[in-house]
Amino acid sequence: MEDDVIVYTEVGNDIKEIGKKLVFTQVKCYTTSFSFRNKTLRKEILHFFVQYLQEKERNPSVEFHFLTNTSIANNERLLQSWMNEQDTIGTELFEKCCGKVEEILNSEFKLIKRQRLDKKYLTRQDKEGIKQQFTSLGEFFKSSILLEDFVKRIKWYFSAESPEKHINTLQDKILTNLGHPRFNGRPPKLLMEALLSEIYRFSQLSDASLRKVDNTLLNNILLAKDSDIKQYVNESLLELLDVKFSVIYQELQKYRSIQEKHSSELAVQGQLLQSLRDNTSDTTGKYPKDLTLIPNVRISEIIGRKEELRRLTETLEKAIQVNLAGEDGVGKTTLVKIYLNVLRDRYDHLLWIDCENGLLSGVIQNTDLIANLGIEFAPDKIGEEKFLQIIRTLNSLKGRKILVLDNLPDLGQLETVRNLSQWDIIVTSMVRLPEICILQVERFSFADAKDLFRKYEPERHASDEDLKALFEYIEYNTLIIELTAKTIRASYDLNVSDLLRHFKGQSLDDVELDIEIAKGGSKVRLVNFLLEMFDLSKLSKLESFFMGMFALLPSSEIYLSDLVTWFGKDHEKQNKVDFANLINSLHERGLVTREGDNIKVHKMLQEALLYKERKSYNPFVVYAAQIGWLVRRFNEGAAHNPVQAMRFLKYGQSILSNIKEAYRGSVYQPLLVLENEVLNILFWLKSSTGTLKKWEDLINRATKYLLKDNLALGSMFNNYAYALIENGEMEKAMSYLKKSIKILRIHEKDQLALLICVLCNLARLHAELDEFESFNKTFNEITSLRKKYNCWEDPTFPIQCNLLALVNQKATNYSTAIDMYNIAINAHLQLPNENRNELNLVLFLSNLAMCYLFNREEDKAEHTVTFALEVLRKLEVKADKVLVNAINILLMITTYKNEEALSVKLKKILETLSGRVYTD
Repeated sequence: MEDDVIVYTEVGNDIKEIGKKLVFTQVKCYTTSFSFRNKTLRKEILHFFVQYLQEKERNPSVEFHFLTNTSIANNERLLQSWMNEQDTIGTELFEKCCGKVEEILNSEFKLIKRQRLDKKYLTRQDKEGIKQQFTSLGEFFKSSILLEDFVKRIKWYFSAESPEKHINTLQDKILTNLGHPRFNGRPPKLLMEALLSEIYRFSQLSDASLRKVDNTLLNNILLAKDSDIKQYVNESLLELLDVKFSVIYQELQKYRSIQEKHSSELAVQGQLLQSLRDNTSDTTGKYPKDLTLIPNVRISEIIGRKEELRRLTETLEKAIQVNLAGEDGVGKTTLVKIYLNVLRDRYDHLLWIDCENGLLSGVIQNTDLIANLGIEFAPDKIGEEKFLQIIRTLNSLKGRKILVLDNLPDLGQLETVRNLSQWDIIVTSMVRLPEICILQVERFSFADAKDLFRKYEPERHASDEDLKALFEYIEYNTLIIELTAKTIRASYDLNVSDLLRHFKGQSLDDVELDIEIAKGGSKVRLVNFLLEMFDLSKLSKLESFFMGMFALLPSSEIYLSDLVTWFGKDHEKQNKVDFANLINSLHERGLVTREGDNIKVHKMLQEALLYKERKSYNPFVVYAAQIGWLVRRFNEGAAHNPVQAMRFLKYGQSILSNIKEAYRGSVYQPLLVLENEVLNILFWLKSSTGTLKKWEDLINRATKYLLKDNLALGSMFNNYAYALIENGEMEKAMSYLKKSIKILRIHEKDQLALLICVLCNLARLHAELDEFESFNKTFNEITSLRKKYNCWEDPTFPIQCNLLALVNQKATNYSTAIDMYNIAINAHLQLPNENRNELNLVLFLSNLAMCYLFNREEDKAEHTVTFALEVLRKLEVKADKVLVNAINILLMITTYKNEEALSVKLKKILETLSGRVYTD
């Protein structure tokens, strides 16, 4: 009693105690066991969460206790483990608990949202307001820190006792506690009656702030005599409580009687179900043909789908149950509408269930279906019981029947529905359903897509070229085609080119497109529809993370083998398993398509994910580490694996394209480094012609953002200088090489190889400008560094030999140059495989071939350049720039040798390559 505890007597869901910490306790008395599927338990978790949000700032140590007489259901392993280990819970179990609580809260929020939106007489503004409130709540709820903190505060107490016994247990426990010596030997029963009476009296006070009891009240009662304590007792209240307890016992006995009766009737119900199945009496006239509202389609307005309709009809004849698969917006629902309207005379009964909020909800909340089946539910029926009663009734219907489950989000209750007798079933879903025949809905042809577009925008000019470009970008998604057409139609002067520009520029949220269009009986905006089009709420955190990462990559050129390699050799073994399982799971959900090694992500899903990520607190920051891993793969490629560099090039380009400048703040430096690597690969394998402006832009942004001695700038300045040299801007290139060297000298020991390469570049530039004194000075500095660090057998040594050969060749010392080229080639071939970049070997061989040609040794030149082309062929890499250089040398040889036919052939090859050499 030294620590005062305030217990609030306010009538409500919980007992609220304030002592050293705030505790809300939910006390439940039940006859059945609990699981996370229990409706009461799920509502209490939501109730706890609301109280948590209200109290967490004022009472940082607030806790939530769930206390009940009953037990945990036998098959509820997660809740059992949570209760057993709640004081010392491990990381893996805690993550599972957080995931389950998140799932429950999401489900409860959606239910409340649906209930509010279903209220009668709501205006469009009211509905938009409700949607916005829940959108805001959803964004707030995404915080994993918030959720984890809440879960830590929940405590479970299950007793596994009957209600009668538990009431007696509680009473005995109270009396035992009141018999403690600290209560001065006062009669426990008298104290209990007095305390109950006072708690009741305080709960009835008009001033809500006074509805609480504390140690002051307890001390006053203890100081009173026994005769005085009796004055606190409210006899009327105690009589009322006795009556209520009696009623509770009676109700419990009645409930047990019902339970026993229910158990004895289960076998009878099973026999009844079988008899309903076997009953040959005609029911087709008893129930209406359309058991629910069947969406109508005007046959005259149908565009395309003839082939898909034929395939669906043939498949249903053979398989009875069909899963129409495909990304959202491809036309799955439209195809089913066409089928039902064209072939409705085949069926005696038609049933359409909208499963957007789940199959169970779609069935038991369909008032048309319940009314048409003539079903009346008992007041105590819960959701699953109602569902089974509806299924039993559907199973009793005779004749040919068809059931459409539209937009099925998961497998919940599907197996029960599949057991319906003599029902054709069509399921539309992104999810690929096991054991059901999958029919992939194909995309529109260009002609059909154009007809669909013109249906909603028949007037404004649009060329076939522009329409095709738009359709290809949005992957012929019929919903997006409709909405873009409506947006253009409703605008003042927008056209197809404008829409395509906004799609590519990720600017659908631009004010220019803030145009309301009609869709499904309400008004929407294109970007908002796109954001709401895909629901990823049921994905695990890992799946959500990688879907966000895949949104940054090319939609149709992601390879599982690349994902395994992305994170380095040390993780490859585990990643082979982890990524296979992850991709397979996403494939089953219809979010990606896997065909062997290839992975494809729907373009519109990528767009939606990018817009959502841009709205987050620190956009794209969660992918900084993945960008870093990608840079490492580029570094390896530049050092010894050009094939790998080319493999990953498309990923780097895609990331840079998808993260727009305005949203790079949280990952600015990693993206600068990535851009440097991408441009460097393009420069070496393509040409500097198209990259020079990009280099200039990168340098301008990098010098503004990075510290002047940042190591990344050292690499960027060197790469930029190379591009300048190729463009003939020698003096400017000189200044950037010197800037690079100045930075790299600060990191001399760790960046020795790069420093030597940059010094070689500077020395070569001095030689090109006939500044031989500066050349000798720089060359000697390189040699000094080699001596200082005993560095004679590294990849830079052949590069230095090649440099000396080039200088001798420029001075027409061809014999010496040839010797130095051969030294460079031999030194390169002696390097370990992991340190050899074979493109350097092609470069050395090409230079040697050119030197042979200058020295009038045409046969040796031809042999050497042929060797270079063979090395390039084995690399299996599209090094167009290197290839053009080698073929030019070969062309010079054939021209010199008057081999006209071969010369013509080589010129045609060069023309083809010229169209490929950096046109992007």
